[in-house]
Amino acid sequence: MQRLTIQRTAIIVLFLLLFAMASRIPVDGDMWWHLGSGRAILTEGHLIYNDPFSHTLPGAYRVNFDWGMQVMMYPLWQLGGMTAMMLMTSILAVAGMFFVYKAMPDNPYLNAILIVLTAAAAAVFWSPRPQMATFIFTCLTVYLLCRYKWYGEDRLWLFVPLMLFWCNMHAGYIVGFVLLGGLTAGEILNNLLQPGKVSNIGWPGVRKLIIVGILGLLVLPINPYGLDLLIVPFQTFGMQFLRDYIQEWQRPVLTDTQVLPFTLMLILTPVSMLLSKRRIDFGEIILLLGPAYLALTAARNISVFAVVAAPVIAVHLNAFLQRRGWVINAVQRPTRMMVRMNVVLIAVVGLSVGLHVLSNALPSVQADALEDFFPVEAVEYMRTQDYEGEMFNSYNWGGYLIFFYPEARVFIDGRSDMYRDFVDDFAQVALGATDFRPMFDEYNVGYALIESGGEMDAVLSEADGWQRTYEDEMATIFVREDA
Repeated sequence: MQRLTIQRTAIIVLFLLLFAMASRIPVDGDMWWHLGSGRAILTEGHLIYNDPFSHTLPGAYRVNFDWGMQVMMYPLWQLGGMTAMMLMTSILAVAGMFFVYKAMPDNPYLNAILIVLTAAAAAVFWSPRPQMATFIFTCLTVYLLCRYKWYGEDRLWLFVPLMLFWCNMHAGYIVGFVLLGGLTAGEILNNLLQPGKVSNIGWPGVRKLIIVGILGLLVLPINPYGLDLLIVPFQTFGMQFLRDYIQEWQRPVLTDTQVLPFTLMLILTPVSMLLSKRRIDFGEIILLLGPAYLALTAARNISVFAVVAAPVIAVHLNAFLQRRGWVINAVQRPTRMMVRMNVVLIAVVGLSVGLHVLSNALPSVQADALEDFFPVEAVEYMRTQDYEGEMFNSYNWGGYLIFFYPEARVFIDGRSDMYRDFVDDFAQVALGATDFRPMFDEYNVGYALIESGGEMDAVLSEADGWQRTYEDEMATIFVREDA
């Protein structure tokens, strides 16, 4: 206990607060189809290659690149429901931020401030989905590369098994190669243009990076979908309809409140480099370029840039503070009274965090949150009915229906990589831009579950042959009269 200094206490409190920040009631619509996929895999005893959930693309082949996380998520759901999903997200988020913290130089107070800023930028995208695997693996990659570059700690071999796990958890594995490739390219330039003046990584280190990258590529085909997995990130990135209709795939608006921490980090990165007056380091610059491009292209990648930029900013601001003599000398041997006060502080914060988590774990609180986002009562009503024909449903509710209404196949859900251009066709109908009848006839739609007060609600209300049979504040059900 005598080692419980103010610095250590501050860091413990920081990560407790990060845990509280990440402990939100899970209401992400895509979480449900991931759980549905995990349930199907474990129930059937084999992986999914042909889609069993949709009637618009029955049996369509899909590279289910999330399968590893899905078969982990569903057993957790069985154990603890939404609380388990919340805790899974919190643990992965905090573990990832810990790796980022360990990638920084030894300046706890500066690091704590930057960790708060990084978490503020990344937390918007913390949700109980397989993308959390990409988050923590990105943080681990940043840790491996930064410790290797700045401190000569060679644990690069971990990148190979990391890629083996990553490619079976989420298609975001491409981020690992973006980071490794960026650092490698930058270090090649450092060695060519300013050898021995910037980086601890000489030509032997560059060769090590290249070898590790090649070995990482070689393990990628070790997955149930083989070489098909390798093209998924490039196909997904090239899908224009994602940026047209799905918010997280759109370019971030830098003045939005939720995006401001990211904007600040974008500004702070070059400013910190100027303040430190260190020689230009191409390794750092090119390492940052890839994540910056990804983040500016799609908002969902903001968290990637944040965790890469944070250690770079820390290095430069630490150099600036050291040069100015602005260093806080911490008490290394706290008195017994200081230790007791630190223990009390940790206990108080820990208790507060625990109460916050427990409040979000209350069944009544979770039920209310679920009803605020999903058609809970409407689905319960649908279970009592015997509908003819197929279902038309809101895009945002497709995943929920896959998990909670498996009696029927969905019209569409969040697996946009499978539906592709069909997403645009659906959107034109759902927004009232085109006549719904040809699509409904083609797919034998006999009933529709849609948002109350939405475009389709207005269209079907005026359409002949459709009757409103259920309505609440969240959802409306229309049934085809001749179905």
